[in-house]
Amino acid sequence: MYCNTIEEERDLLGKLWNVFDGWVVHKASDLAAGTYDVPGNIACPKCHIGMIKNLGTVDKSRSNLGIYSMKHQCQSCREVFDRIDIGEDIYRNAPHEMIDALETPLGTFRVLLNGKPILFCHSTYTSEIEGHELTEHLMDIDTSQMKKGDEVFTGFETLKLESIGSDEREIYIAAENDDYYMVFNGEEITVYEANLDDYTFESADWNEHGFEYVIHQDLDNLKNIKSRFCRVITQSIAWGLKSMCENYAEIIEQAAW
Repeated sequence: MYCNTIEEERDLLGKLWNVFDGWVVHKASDLAAGTYDVPGNIACPKCHIGMIKNLGTVDKSRSNLGIYSMKHQCQSCREVFDRIDIGEDIYRNAPHEMIDALETPLGTFRVLLNGKPILFCHSTYTSEIEGHELTEHLMDIDTSQMKKGDEVFTGFETLKLESIGSDEREIYIAAENDDYYMVFNGEEITVYEANLDDYTFESADWNEHGFEYVIHQDLDNLKNIKSRFCRVITQSIAWGLKSMCENYAEIIEQAAW
């Protein structure tokens, strides 16, 4: 790790991704194939002297839409900051616990492998949204030891959740009782949204209780892929009191997203 704390390392990673994402969204699609110097204003966390230079590359030789990448390198010490590597370091070093159930105000969350409960990695992240401090519960299910054909369920046995939205690779479902509102963010990996050859798992379905996945290939097939997202099913849950404010739903949804 380049920083002294997980929080600082997350902040560094967030800044690097913001530079890359901002360039891709607002600029890269209009550029011809080539390499471009992208402004970033990020100080090097290793030598504490130089600034990080961001070189964005547009490759249109294999796709008319373009393939975009970016190299982040300190102009002084020449250290290269790989976003995937930094994310993996954060994942390995962040405080976590292995549990077989997460108790929530609306029910018990579990992970089932072929119908039987298994341990999963649980960690928390606290953020302040519009003056309200909320905790996001992160659940990671590592499929490394699972085999092709295995079925994974994540969710609640009795709770009835309803869809409240989705984006490219996530579905958001929610439930509430008299006092609490809860949002469950489930990863969605399908042939329509991702290259399944890069993942051990794929989404099978979701219902009012949670999400279903199937292992479609063994980890041995992914030897050249280093990102944990290709083998780890990542989900999050956030809840809060409805009495916190009038727009409690919007705030809790932000915490889970």
